[in-house]
Amino acid sequence: MKKIMIAWLAMALMLVALNAAFAEQKRDYKELYPESLVFENIWKTGDWQIDSYCEDDGFRLTVKHLLAEGKYTMWEYSATYQAADGTLVCMPFGIKYTEDENNPSEILVNEYEDGNAVFSINADGKLIWKDLKEDAGRGLAFTRIGTFLGGTWIKDQTMVEFYDWQNGEYDVRVTVFDQEGLAVRYGILKGAYHAEQNTVTAQGTMEGDASPMVITFSFDENGMLVWTNDAASEVIVFGVDESAG
Repeated sequence: MKKIMIAWLAMALMLVALNAAFAEQKRDYKELYPESLVFENIWKTGDWQIDSYCEDDGFRLTVKHLLAEGKYTMWEYSATYQAADGTLVCMPFGIKYTEDENNPSEILVNEYEDGNAVFSINADGKLIWKDLKEDAGRGLAFTRIGTFLGGTWIKDQTMVEFYDWQNGEYDVRVTVFDQEGLAVRYGILKGAYHAEQNTVTAQGTMEGDASPMVITFSFDENGMLVWTNDAASEVIVFGVDESAG
């Protein structure tokens, strides 16, 4: 009987150890490597952009090079964080292809599927892309611009779109609709990104207004866009438009 109890105890301890190891593997990547989150952002330089997102099992990175209006060369990678040197090391299965948004029905053909790369952040806080396949990242240093770009946000009859970023400034469209869904007021705001606060402070004039407004955009703890009107001290939390591409 004593031997049976010992055997059961050993098995129970083994199961506890296995469950603990499994739980550690299933832990969110952000919990395992919080220091890696410095890479999670949108990064820009000239006609180049890198989207870097942390998922359950590592990072997904997309490099986009604008060739012409709506046409891009794209590189896609999966990567893991290396705590020893603070880099993202990619799996050697990166793909490269050309995408033309003007011809969405065109079949995408990969130029190759054995791309490899290492991403690091230099002393100036710039993202460096070391392309081990064809050295396409030579001489490029990417600036962190936050995750506003491309977002569409709606509250009641007001829609906010972050549609471009050039030379340190965002271009932001603000559109107000009537009850029938027709656009009745429109404005373009321009504003700089503040990396320390993760905010955009934009200024512009809506149609029909005599004076410009100054808006600070930020994110709340749920990832919703927050609009703060400095003039009226008004805070509006926007919900994301799930139907937007």
